[in-house]
Amino acid sequence: MPDFPRDPEDLTPEWLTTKLTSTGVLAAGGRIESLSWERIGDGYAAKTVRVSLGLSEGTSGPTSVVVKQRSDHGPLLALAKRMRAYEREVHFYEQLFPGDRPPVMLDWQIAAAGSGTEDLARFALLSMRAEDRRASQRELLEAYAREHTVAGVARSADEVEAEFGAMTVFHIGSVASAIASADVTTDQGQEFLHSVMPRINAAVEDLGDVDEVLARVLR
Repeated sequence: MPDFPRDPEDLTPEWLTTKLTSTGVLAAGGRIESLSWERIGDGYAAKTVRVSLGLSEGTSGPTSVVVKQRSDHGPLLALAKRMRAYEREVHFYEQLFPGDRPPVMLDWQIAAAGSGTEDLARFALLSMRAEDRRASQRELLEAYAREHTVAGVARSADEVEAEFGAMTVFHIGSVASAIASADVTTDQGQEFLHSVMPRINAAVEDLGDVDEVLARVLR
């Protein structure tokens, strides 16, 4: 078996016992005797299952865990590896949410150090409907600049807007690459396309001359 099972069918009580004991979730000597699993969703580049655990008598531990496994879709897998998506997500959990903290649920697949305006652009582009973004974008940028200034880092809304435009260009390219690799035959793939394409098209229309957008940052 690989160090991390690639499919839900590959999960075994022995493997989970070893992993959960090594992280302190199960006390030494504890044992998982049986398991069953159900799929609770397929992420963009992953399969996610809830595994119910049958603990041996006297074993203290969780009665279920959530296991996330890599995608089987070749192009998606290649894209995730190229972006180091799995490595970055694991690193995020290891650094910010070690095993001795209360349970949390975060889906932070491509966490990395970068410009705050990159997060802002990603949020506006992918998490807001085009009409909502258009109606509130300037207000959002002004609020972002204002909070920076309050924190001691003086920023103007125009400076933030210039960076925001460049980061929007970057994310449009990233999404285009993701779409090219996506499995659009699934319901999730279709939903992704139908939700994101109008937002991308509107952003491209609003940006205008991309060369001019990028030049504003380089001046």
